[in-house]
Amino acid sequence: MSATLLLIQNPDSANTELVRHFESLHYYLRHTEDVASAIKLIDDHGLKPSAILVDIPNIDETQMSLLESIGESLGIHEWVFLTYDLASPLADRLEKLSYRRLKQPCSVMHVEMAIKKAMRSTIVRRRMAELASNNATKNSFASIVGKSDVITEHRRILKELSQVPISTLMILGETGTGKGHAARLLHRNGIRKEYPFVEMNCAAMPSELVESQLFGHEAGAFTGAKGRHRGLLEQADNGTLFLDEIGEMPIEVQSKLLKAIEEQVFRRVGGKFEIRVDVQIFAASNRDMQKMVVDGKLREDLYHRLNVFEIEVPPLRAYKTDLLDLVPIIVTEFNLKSGKKVQIIPDDAWSMMMEYDWPGNVRELRNAIERAVLLSKNDRLNASRLNLKNTLLEDRLDDVDDAEDVIEGQELLSEDVPIDAVQTNQVSFTLDGKLTLNEMDRQIIERALHITQQNISRAAELLGVTRETIRYRVQKYELDLERDSTQTPYPLI
Repeated sequence: MSATLLLIQNPDSANTELVRHFESLHYYLRHTEDVASAIKLIDDHGLKPSAILVDIPNIDETQMSLLESIGESLGIHEWVFLTYDLASPLADRLEKLSYRRLKQPCSVMHVEMAIKKAMRSTIVRRRMAELASNNATKNSFASIVGKSDVITEHRRILKELSQVPISTLMILGETGTGKGHAARLLHRNGIRKEYPFVEMNCAAMPSELVESQLFGHEAGAFTGAKGRHRGLLEQADNGTLFLDEIGEMPIEVQSKLLKAIEEQVFRRVGGKFEIRVDVQIFAASNRDMQKMVVDGKLREDLYHRLNVFEIEVPPLRAYKTDLLDLVPIIVTEFNLKSGKKVQIIPDDAWSMMMEYDWPGNVRELRNAIERAVLLSKNDRLNASRLNLKNTLLEDRLDDVDDAEDVIEGQELLSEDVPIDAVQTNQVSFTLDGKLTLNEMDRQIIERALHITQQNISRAAELLGVTRETIRYRVQKYELDLERDSTQTPYPLI
């Protein structure tokens, strides 16, 4: 079903262009002429709008009180107001109520961007409320959140593999992508789910203890071995042994592991008798396994034995469009753990998260959101608490050896020369302290869009960033894109 937009518009100043525009975007548009009629529509039909657009030139005390009653009774935060100058204290009350306030006159495109942001906020807020009341199981493939092609394919592969009698599996991926989560899902949804899932992080254990932890030991096998110890391989019998960071396993232990995998038989350290097990082995690494083989850090025969099946967990930057689904889940999780009540994720926080490359992947995302939630003072997520840098401008500066390469010809962007007059693929700045980083960033985006005739894909390619980054910059800086009426409008979200 289409998103619901409630438009409250004074008939004396009705802007028919607004109605036509939002109908053309296939919203479920409900239109009333005053606040009282809007209340009746909500009460009689149980209307739950995704956003409310209010176009009333002169809001009085009575109308303001009615608007506040709607917001309080329905818990609606996503109000967009088209206003002229208002006298205080009404202006202060309106500012407190509104998600976005657009001062007239403004273009229809600015209104559209504001409505889309408001609806996105509604989706996130409702999703968090749903998650808080229905704590979804972490053992389901539904815990791999997202609708992108990348995540849909990843989820499909895991579902298929969970039903296959796997002997060994290699799980590859960058640090923080969720390799351990993928391993646990495969086990808990597979044919061995009634049996143990045992984990061992090869990088977190002293090399001299790896063998005894993996295979176990008998009493007196070495100094300090006071009693018999069942190793992790034995503990995982009939279930799954997950060896994280397999490339860090000592080379001398690797040969014994290979024999145990191939024969399903091993001896404890200091033991005389063979122990037979039936274990499924998952191994994971964030390293280049083939390079480790070449470097002599991983046995080639063990690599091939573990690599019967191989999957790669995608990095977060490959599916950043899924942040819209992923972020609310993480916020809700930390709300529940900390007793916080963060419900609103403002535009600057969304822009920051969408533009960031997330080198630490989902782990870094979770850490950033946990920090922001724990430090929140109200129901809004503070973007500055995410501690993410402005990647577009700063990365561009990092890519050059000499800053003069970026700022040469600095007179080109002086106040007397409009950006449209610049004919090269360069943007230059006067370093006199007058421009903030955001203003410089905005000019970079404007220049790229001008050069590419407002083609989002080409502008992204020119700057070496994603299309989502350009879209969010356009929204953030409220840039007007002149659209040809014969062309299909590009999607902002």
